[in-house]
Amino acid sequence: KIALLAPTTRSNEWDQERVDKIKDIDIKIWHGTADVNVGYVYTQNFVNKLESLGKEVDFVTLEGKTHWDLDTELISEIVQFFNQSQTSSE
Repeated sequence: KIALLAPTTRSNEWDQERVDKIKDIDIKIWHGTADVNVGYVYTQNFVNKLESLGKEVDFVTLEGKTHWDLDTELISEIVQFFNQSQTSSE
């Protein structure tokens, strides 16, 4: 599994070949709309690109949250996400 908090990536660098390499990896992204460090729109573009290439992404929008709100407030949800990964892969 991959969990991303306000990821920085260039969506234009993703193509079908690259997405196929991660097809079996669960991805969850949390991003706050008030993030001034990594623009929310970049994550929207990234998620849209992956989904247009057939990759399912669990994208959680956090209204009014900033770049630094995520790791402390969501730690239990992040841990649960990874624990589910271990349970489902065993």
